[in-house]
Amino acid sequence: MLRTEIGPGLGERELDAVEARFGFTVSADHRVFLAAGLPHGSRRRPDWRHGDPEDLASRLSGPVGGVLFDVRHTNFGHPAWSPRPTGTSDALLIARSEAGGRRADPAACGGRPGRRAAGSPPGNGLVL
Repeated sequence: MLRTEIGPGLGERELDAVEARFGFTVSADHRVFLAAGLPHGSRRRPDWRHGDPEDLASRLSGPVGGVLFDVRHTNFGHPAWSPRPTGTSDALLIARSEAGGRRADPAACGGRPGRRAAGSPPGNGLVL
């Protein structure tokens, strides 16, 4: 038995609107998932059709915050980014630029919004 209700999936126009509104590209496999049926009825799942825009934006900023934390505290640098500078503040500038500020491409953490990072395989992102 599923713990989350599954409602009608998102249409192409709805998926395009989510991408435009939040500045990222939904990967092809996640588009198929969200078109097949939209999880709802649980606070654990985002409501891409009727959800509060601030809540959705907050959910999307979480992965970016995690990446910035790793850049600051573990010297993280994504291979698709420019070479990591030695200074933390410069590294954070690059990370913010590559992650699109508060907006990230969930299908390719490290890519610019609206495109997959070079060499990033399909399906390596967040389940939306």
